[in-house]
Amino acid sequence: MAVFVHAIFGILASTWGIVLESGVYLMLGFLFAGLLGAFFREETIARHLGGNRLRSVVNASLVGIPLPLCSCGVISATTGLRKQGAGRAATLSFLTSTPQTGVDSIFISYALLGPLLTAVRVVSAFVTAMLAGLAEVLFGHDRTERHEAERSRNTPAFRPNLKTRLRTGLRATFFSVVGDILTPHWKGLLIAGVIGYFVEPGLVQRYLGGEWYAMPMALVAGLPLYICATASTPIVAALLAAGMSPGAAVVFLLAGPATNASTMTVVGHQLGRRSLAMYLGSIVVCSLLLGWGTNLLLGSTGWTAGAAVHVGGAHHNVLQWIGGLAFVTWSLRLYSRRWMKRRARRAEARREEVEVPAD
Repeated sequence: MAVFVHAIFGILASTWGIVLESGVYLMLGFLFAGLLGAFFREETIARHLGGNRLRSVVNASLVGIPLPLCSCGVISATTGLRKQGAGRAATLSFLTSTPQTGVDSIFISYALLGPLLTAVRVVSAFVTAMLAGLAEVLFGHDRTERHEAERSRNTPAFRPNLKTRLRTGLRATFFSVVGDILTPHWKGLLIAGVIGYFVEPGLVQRYLGGEWYAMPMALVAGLPLYICATASTPIVAALLAAGMSPGAAVVFLLAGPATNASTMTVVGHQLGRRSLAMYLGSIVVCSLLLGWGTNLLLGSTGWTAGAAVHVGGAHHNVLQWIGGLAFVTWSLRLYSRRWMKRRARRAEARREEVEVPAD
């Protein structure tokens, strides 16, 4: 029993260290995501994504990088863009780049992985999205009618003032977006805590180190997994600290958030099996090539995991404590809000059951 209690406290201590390392960056990322939501209008995005052309692919790849949508949330956004006239190639690029990164995951990547791996992650997401879109331009077929794009372009839209946009954008981010990724992110933090406490560095280095099979193993693990970009970051940071090669980390960071069973089903249904094959093919090819290139690049610069990965450090400053406590406090508020809503629904259901209809 004492061993079990000791292990629980060890996992919680390891998890808390990661929360302190990443909390302030995560909250700043959510703040920037809210500002993006206030200034990026859907009709503006759709206007630049129409047609089956290179410019739309570039625009979609760039627009998707900062948006804080996971591989589940991006499905509804992609469906809306497609209905508003976005081209098939742009849709595929947007669907590829958006779940791999986001302002929140970029900030937490900088905190846990360092600036170099963060830059590699962002560039890799853009390259993967570009390849998927270009493959659709060259080998696919786009049946989007021109009048649909024109209709979206000419549709009048409500223009709220700046104060209203800021309030709406920040509220949507801190309640809706954060709420969507909150449970997966805490699961990722706990998994990272378990890895940090139990996994011996030699074991990870043996199977996920610099060997050629490390990247295919990371790809196989990441493809069917449902994990958002933010939640995958602490897991990869813990594995890197335990000896995982940076190339395998890049493969997992690309394949994990971008693919899962539900996303692949939606792609096949909305865009067709040919687009699904190009979507998966671009992710598989790019992630392996970029992982291999990352190992070469970082190996030539003398990069080491210990110099960049920060997981559960011994000393934390005041700002890190403020960020960590702010994230925990906001998480508790959202969970309390969910519980109160669920309780209200149950009470309403009980009242409806006992009510007797009047004659």
